[in-house]
Amino acid sequence: EETAPPLPDVARIDLAGPILVVEDRADIRQPLITWLEEHGCRAYGAGSGDEAVQLCATHDFVFGLFDLDIPGMNGAATIQRLRKLGNNMAIAVMSGPDLIAAQWPTLQPLGIVACFAKPMNKEDELTQTLLQVGRGEAFPLPLDQPGQGIGADIAVFHDLSAALQEEAQTTGRLKTIV
Repeated sequence: EETAPPLPDVARIDLAGPILVVEDRADIRQPLITWLEEHGCRAYGAGSGDEAVQLCATHDFVFGLFDLDIPGMNGAATIQRLRKLGNNMAIAVMSGPDLIAAQWPTLQPLGIVACFAKPMNKEDELTQTLLQVGRGEAFPLPLDQPGQGIGADIAVFHDLSAALQEEAQTTGRLKTIV
């Protein structure tokens, strides 16, 4: 039976500081924090943009993983605010590919180092990004990076996704889907 080669051990990477996970859904945020801690990283979670800004005032984060679709101050606005406050941590975003593409003109000048389409593969995508950050090799993505990978199969859902993001109420979202 063939086995895949082991992944690099994230615990051996000196990130020189903690990681911030900004995700409003606890069922996504907490497993990410647990996974990071199991791999030797110190990780903190924030359920909103305001909470993320408050945590950044008291912690020197070296990496942030931000959901773009959070209530209140969305992920892009939170990152903009942090950059204006002088926070230079490496930041990756996670969301649907269509939302990443739609917000890319806002995100690109902010020095985003990675974009993860949900659901993301922690073992491959996140591990590789953390290794790059640990080695000082995480560089801002080029201008056209995120939008290039969006194919016709995903583009079909763009209008539906945009409509769902505009609707705050669960019943309204269900009506939009139907």
